[in-house]
Amino acid sequence: MRSLGVDGFGHRCRRPTLLSHAPLFVLGLVLTFLLPNHVLTAADTIPPTLRIVEPARDAEIAGGTLTVEIEYSDRETGIAARTLHVFLNGKDYAGQFDQHSRGASGQLRLPTSLPMGENKLTAEIADRAGNVARVETQVFYPGSGWLTIVATTTTQIHKVSTLALSGDGNTLSYGMEDGTIQVWRKSGSKLTQSMVLEGHRGSITALALTEDGRLLASGGEDRTVRLWNLAVAAPQEGRVIGRHGLRVTALSFSPDSRTLASGSGDRTVRLWSVSSDEQRELATLVGHTRVVSCLAFSTDGKRLVSGSADGVVLAWNSIARNLPDPLILSGHLLKVVSVAVSPDGKTVVSGSKDGTIRVWDISGRTSKQKALVEWFDQPIRVVTLPHGTALLTVHGDNRIALWDTESVIKHSEAELPSPIDSVAVRGSRVVTHHSDGLAYLFNIDDALRKIP
Repeated sequence: MRSLGVDGFGHRCRRPTLLSHAPLFVLGLVLTFLLPNHVLTAADTIPPTLRIVEPARDAEIAGGTLTVEIEYSDRETGIAARTLHVFLNGKDYAGQFDQHSRGASGQLRLPTSLPMGENKLTAEIADRAGNVARVETQVFYPGSGWLTIVATTTTQIHKVSTLALSGDGNTLSYGMEDGTIQVWRKSGSKLTQSMVLEGHRGSITALALTEDGRLLASGGEDRTVRLWNLAVAAPQEGRVIGRHGLRVTALSFSPDSRTLASGSGDRTVRLWSVSSDEQRELATLVGHTRVVSCLAFSTDGKRLVSGSADGVVLAWNSIARNLPDPLILSGHLLKVVSVAVSPDGKTVVSGSKDGTIRVWDISGRTSKQKALVEWFDQPIRVVTLPHGTALLTVHGDNRIALWDTESVIKHSEAELPSPIDSVAVRGSRVVTHHSDGLAYLFNIDDALRKIP
């Protein structure tokens, strides 16, 4: 007989029994036995905590592996991560990790093509409720082999008109479109700004530093050549040592820092005495038919080489009192953008907008072309002869290569992390400023020792 009761309105109703709730009872038993003890009574919406213990931010990567240690926890579930991902520049290395209840560790076997400079390391975990935690850090790879980064900095500079580097590689200067000059110094593995110079009117169009970085020459749209003493804490406006008829386009100090050469849109090259006891014009060299674009002294200071938008390179005997006619090195079809003289003064290299590099023998009374490198799809930025028969080139958007001028064989080539905005080379040091505001100082000493 069924059990009846009376509801609140006086109506008879059926009393609940165990059998009438059987489906719910069975479901409860199933959930009790199947679900783990850590299931929360409320929805878990709190993400786990995650931290990269090693490497520290901006740590330097050495060798072919990177040790990574990660800590994580979840106060809601108290369990290890359900999923783990560790990315280096977007590639997942999770398979190289050992996990435990509080974290994970592993050694990443790095690719041989790892980019120089900053690399992004990312760790990501998810708990059983699906909450995700993600952290990022930067690690620094200085490179390996022939080209290595020795110092770097991040700047807010985005309108650089010219760049110069001292012979010792410890000082660099930026010429700006607003007429100011920024001077930076190497301090350990960092480049730090030390001073800002003002005095020019209009954009800075040429800069040069002495070997020791104590003296800076600048030229600008205002047609003046100025000299700055960086050895003092607060240089004044810079002494104007001379003027050109049009903007100054190129500057170069002699190795003894006593003579300065300046080139201009007025098609002339001028030599200035810049010793401490006198600062005066020594000579005006006439020979180019268009703007003078680049200048370089030989190591002994006996030769001065100039390149021009007329496609011609002129090799001058800079110490001759009567300044005889220069050797004419012709062959480029477009503007010569960079010139250099070998340490023994017998070889000249020139790079042009026509995509070619030409190697010249100037050891005799007449010159002859020794070699030709053609890169029609790679604009040339800089050519230099840092040691022996070594030829260093900066070309394209972000590439640096090392050659042997005798065999015209490319020994090595490297791709830089981002497009180059400005570049300067001095001896075995290369400084590059990039469109993303980063600046790198490179060393090529090890590579030069392998080339005769």
